[in-house]
Order: sequence, then structure tokens, then C-alpha cells
Amino acid sequence: MNDLYPREQLRNITDRFERLLSGRKDAWGAVHGECVRQPVTQRSYFLHLIGKTSLGIYPLIDDGTCRFGSIDLDRDDLSLALEIRDQLWNIGMKPAFIERSKSKGYHIWVFFSKPVKAKEIRHILNTVLSKLNLTLEVFPKQDRLNEGEIGNYINLPYFGGLINTPERRVILDSKNTSPVPLVEFLDMAESSLITPEVIEAVLDELPRIPVELPKSNGELPDVDINNLNISERVRKLIAGDFSRGPDTALVVEDDKTGELASYRSRSEADEAIISSLLSNGYGEAEIVAVFEKYPTTGKYKEKGNRKRQYLLKSITNAKKFVGNSKRVSMRSFQSEIAHKGKDSTVYIPSTILGDGRIAEMVYDPRKKETGFAVFNEDGIIYESRLLTGNKVYLSPYSPHNNLIKNEVILFPSGAEEYESEEKLVEEIRAFIHDYVDLSPLFENISSYYVLFSWIYDDFKELPYLRVIGDAGSGKTRFLLTLGSLCYKPIFASGASTVSPIFRILHIFRGTLIIDEGDFRMSDEKAEVVKILNNGNAKGFPVLRSESVNGKEFSPKAYQVFGPKIVATRGYFEDKALESRCITEEMGQRRLREDIPINLTDEYRERAERLRNKLLMFRFRNLGKRKVNPELVDRTIEPRLNQVFVPLLSVIEDEKMKVA
Repeated sequence: MNDLYPREQLRNITDRFERLLSGRKDAWGAVHGECVRQPVTQRSYFLHLIGKTSLGIYPLIDDGTCRFGSIDLDRDDLSLALEIRDQLWNIGMKPAFIERSKSKGYHIWVFFSKPVKAKEIRHILNTVLSKLNLTLEVFPKQDRLNEGEIGNYINLPYFGGLINTPERRVILDSKNTSPVPLVEFLDMAESSLITPEVIEAVLDELPRIPVELPKSNGELPDVDINNLNISERVRKLIAGDFSRGPDTALVVEDDKTGELASYRSRSEADEAIISSLLSNGYGEAEIVAVFEKYPTTGKYKEKGNRKRQYLLKSITNAKKFVGNSKRVSMRSFQSEIAHKGKDSTVYIPSTILGDGRIAEMVYDPRKKETGFAVFNEDGIIYESRLLTGNKVYLSPYSPHNNLIKNEVILFPSGAEEYESEEKLVEEIRAFIHDYVDLSPLFENISSYYVLFSWIYDDFKELPYLRVIGDAGSGKTRFLLTLGSLCYKPIFASGASTVSPIFRILHIFRGTLIIDEGDFRMSDEKAEVVKILNNGNAKGFPVLRSESVNGKEFSPKAYQVFGPKIVATRGYFEDKALESRCITEEMGQRRLREDIPINLTDEYRERAERLRNKLLMFRFRNLGKRKVNPELVDRTIEPRLNQVFVPLLSVIEDEKMKVA
């Protein structure tokens, strides 16, 4: 072993590293995401520092304190990491250290002289991010732990730091951002640990921390709705200032505009109140105080002694998804619902409700749970199912559905904030670049095609993205990489026949990911071509004759419109179909050496986070992007304009449009 340090110093160095980055002692995190329920010892840190076993530490202790905090910047943007660090320095959280993480992003660390309250550190770090209009992961991830929980771990820096100075997972120098050797870093950190007095001074200059709910029936804070930072509509709901509309709906009138807002039930109105308060920074105690003091809808007061229990459950559900949304038009399943009887259940992947709220199916692969992320102008809530005005329940597909369980179709696990559209495109481009070798132009086009797929239903025509190449040219990697980011990707190459593809496209209305070479029979290829010929324009379903009760055959129309990413061995004989494709020929140059041979858990985690950000993009932009007639090029065929102008209408970069 080529040691950087004398062997007699190794124990001392390991001790110092352990004291600085200590957390829970009863569990640690492995590099691939597993929680290892074994004691964390000095040997655990030593094995990490000599590059044998990577160590992830759970920073949050049972008493709600921590010895360090960190911000996870999951993108290759050193200038932004420096900006976050500088913002921390400016408010007094100095020093803050930047680490080059293993995922090519950055961690920004702060270390404390004594254990401090996690909720205070989280408040400081999140406030800094808020000032920069960023939503990033903050460690610890929780203010406090519920019984039996251990929180979330973060991988420590300096994996292999005792035997070399690694390029990643290492602290960077504040001046020239070059790697700092382990002992030099320990000297810097230990000489200027942030004290509780510094944290108290920083908190005095920041907005207040939301009030916690007393653990017993203690005194609640005094609230006045006239002083709450909420909309006038929500204020009137809290005050009980509403009327009853048809079907006992709650109706609130905006005094300024005269517009009416309708809530189908008291539960829906209470959800709007809770989401609005959470979105504006109010804590559990203040929300409970509002419902205790004011009439609201009266729903929780009817629960008697159990009212707080029911209210807290609603608050917990609302906390899972809170953010901004826009009211837009999107596909509705109302025609199917209308034919269902009372108390029936319809399984759907997404819909728009009668009151304008938008529901998108989400899937948490860790908990094996599906649900709806429901968006309205007051925030985002999470529901396991929805009730329509026709007494029909809308449910997401089961997590045990074979298509979901076997990852034939991918969903976001929630909605996640992104900094800007430009930064989002950069993050998509970086992901594609890391895992597949494309020409610079096609890499840019592919990045925007991913973005386009999340709002494709705003357009009446669309192009396809296609790669051509022989076996081993990288076609499959291209399909996997692009497909993992697109809107409801449907990986259909594993289908034994084409038949189920029609049905899946009709039900889920997502992005088809397909390799034509997987369908070798001429009749199967003809069916694939039929999907491709009809699937680039709205209003052209594929008609198939199907058996009814095993006897009579009846034609059925399948909607196949939507984005498609295709791999082929050669060009299509059909010139019309060929004109719908934006094409890259694979295998024309030597594969870049930095392309990983195998896809790791890191790839899956990055893809999931990007899908979450793209879900937020969908709700902010759906209904806003329209075909820009100024982009029509009269020098080319009308068919080409028809296909490519929708994609160009999504691209904001003028240089990219010209390219």
C-alpha cells in the first residue's frame, strides 16, 4: 500500500476524521444505497479512508442534533457550488467546504464544534438555497426522527484519502479549487469549527423557523388570519366565509375579481388550506391553531377528541408534496368515468379533475407505493386515490402491476424543484453525455426532445428521435439513457408481439421506446410501422379488429399519438415515415473511453431525480407552449415544417434553433 502518511499516524488521522464526521453509531450506508444495520466503529472510518469500504453516515441523532450539515448539488456546476458556499460565508456560516462528489456533482459541508439542532441547521441551509432560487437536498433531511427511524445517510469524502489524493470525494481548496490532502483538510476544519453562538447569531438574521406542535396537549400559538401570508380566497375559507353550490360544493368569491372558486367537498377545501399554509412556511402548531380557532369547514371539529389526530394525518400527507402548479388543459378520462356506476373505481395514470386540479401518477420504488401528485394553485398534495363528482374513485395503477414492477414504464417519484429551464436542459445534456456517445448536435437535440416529451400533448404533430446502427454500435444504450428521462417511457423492445404495445400506448399515453430489430417477422414489422405512421399526429388512431366474448369481432380504435424514440438497422423504405425522424448514425467513430460499460445505481438515481424535476417542468409549462409560426421555413417541404416546428417551439436557445 502506497501510504501518504506514516503508519503510526494512521490511528490519529482516523480519530480526527471520525470526530469531525460522526453521526449515528448503530447503522451506516453502503455506496449502492443499502442500509447496513451494524455498529459504526473506528475501523469503519479506517476502511473508508484506505479505499476498501465506502462509508455513508446518518447525521441525525435520536435527540434531534447533528455534528455537520451538507448541501447536495447533483450537477457538474462548480460556479454554482462556489456561489452556495459564498452565500453561506456571507451570512456567517464560515468556513464551508466544497467537495467534489463521486457523482460528478458537489457537496457543500459545514462542521460544528458541538452537536446542534438539526432543524436550525436545515433552516439555515434551506434559507440560503431559497435566496438562490434553488431546491436541493439538505442533510440532515429531517428536523427530528420518529420512533424507529434513522433518517438518510450521506457518503463521506476522502474515500481512499489515506493512500492517495483522489480527484473526487475530496475537499477543494478555496482559492484555486484543487484537491486538498486529507490532513490539510482536517487542520483547516478543526481550527475553525462553527460554534452554537455563531449559529444563534445567524438565526437572528433569518426568517423565523415554523413553530413545532407540542408533543402533548400543550398551548398552541395565537394566530390571526389577517396577519397570515395567504391568499384572500384561502383566508375566506378559514373564516368560514363560503356558500354552498350544486352538489353541496363549497364556493368562495374573490372580492377583487368576482371570480368563484369551487371545492367539491370539505376535505378538498381543508386540503387547500393546509397546503397553502405549508407552502408559506407555517408549521404544524400554527396549522392546528388555525383549525382550532376558526370555523373553517367544520369537518375536523366533528371528529371530537380525535380531531387533532385526523388533522395531523392530513398535514403529514400534504407535506409529501408541496410546491407550485398551474391550471392547464390535459387529457381527461371523464368519458370513461361517465359510464361507471356509483362507487366504482377507474385506474388511470393521469387526469385533470373537474375543478382544474391536475393529477399525475407517481411511484416510490423504495416504498413500493403508487399515488397521485395533485397540483393546484395553492400547492401540491399527495393522494392515494381521488373521488370525482360522479362518486367514482380514480386510483393509480398498483405498484405490483407487472408493467411497473418490471420497469416497462417509469414514473417520477414526486415533483422536485429546478433552478431554471436553461439549467434543467444542461442537467439533461450532462446525463446523456455521461452515458451515451453522440455527436454534439444530436446530444443537444436529444436533450430538448426529452423536455419536449413532457409537454408533447400541447402539440398536434411531433417528430421521432431515431438512431441507426449495427449490433454493438450503442443503440440499446441510447434507448435506455434517453428513455429513462422521457415522459412515462414505455420500453417495448421486450414485447414478444406487437399486440400489447397498442394497448399500453392507448392507456398510458407516454413515450414509446422501441428497437425495430426486435421484431423480425414481416407482419410484426408492418405493425410497428403502422404505429409509427399513425403516431406522430393527433386524430389518427390505429384500428384493430378484436374478439368480443370470444365470438364476435369488433373494430377498436387505439390512440398511439406521442413521442417515440426508435432504433433501427437501416432507413425506412417509406419516405413519409423517414421524413418524420431526426436521425443519428451510431458507430461512426471510436467510443469515448469515459462511457461506463455498465449502468449503476447512480445512473438510476440521477434519472429518477431528473424525472422528478421534469414533472415540475410539465406542470409549469403545459398549456403554455404553442407552435410558433415564425419558425416555419418556406424553403423546405411542408411535411418537414409540420414535424419539426413543434420541437423548435420548445427550444429557447436561438443558437440551437439555427443549428
